[in-house]
Amino acid sequence: MDSDLEENLKSFFQLDYPSYEILFSLANHEDPAYAIVKKLLESHPQVAAKLIVSPVVLGPNPKVNNMVRAYEQANNDLILISDSNIRVTSDYLKRFSKQMKDKRVGMITAVILGYQAKGIGGQLEAIFLNTFYTRWMRVLFFVGRPCVVGKSMMFRRSVARRFGGMNVLARYLAEDYMAGEAIRRLGLKVVLAEEPVKQYIGNLKLSDFWARHIRWGRIRKSQVFLAFLAEPFLGSVDRKSTRLNS
Repeated sequence: MDSDLEENLKSFFQLDYPSYEILFSLANHEDPAYAIVKKLLESHPQVAAKLIVSPVVLGPNPKVNNMVRAYEQANNDLILISDSNIRVTSDYLKRFSKQMKDKRVGMITAVILGYQAKGIGGQLEAIFLNTFYTRWMRVLFFVGRPCVVGKSMMFRRSVARRFGGMNVLARYLAEDYMAGEAIRRLGLKVVLAEEPVKQYIGNLKLSDFWARHIRWGRIRKSQVFLAFLAEPFLGSVDRKSTRLNS
């Protein structure tokens, strides 16, 4: 259960967009998010939305395994994947889809803004998101090596089909990074959204923060080893302190 999960998910029912559908993916009915999603579906009958509980195992990536059935049942070619700890503004879809009108663009990702952090784990999470990850996403895009963050990414299913789609991404733990690489190899551009997307952090335990960033560090080590080795030296040159949003 992400902090303020109901408010996060509710924001997707309030999008200012002519026609869209929301597909929620859960691995099993025992997931504590199940009751919240059912409540939101019942209270927003005017929005085309449904809950899909049908886990499959296509590879070692549990997130992709969870999303495969929803991906297969989507009615539209334009797909936007968002994590459950993201809370969006009403123009979220309009801003992303506007950038996708450029046929040279194959995928859009976004800088993630850590917001409303509580506890030492939450504060550390916000610091890492708002400094380390934001800076390196910008740097990588500047040097022509874009890094996709799966918390919020948009692409066309017809384009993804050219590299094997969701089934292929299940083979990799860093499915977002590999999706971006696949898009680039098709000769299409990966671009940053015009504005960051907010991740509502809430009260995060120090142990949860540590486990998350150990995992992310291992993924970076496997994907960009030389850059990973340089991280301790590059991080030490920051002089400015960051005042976190509260």
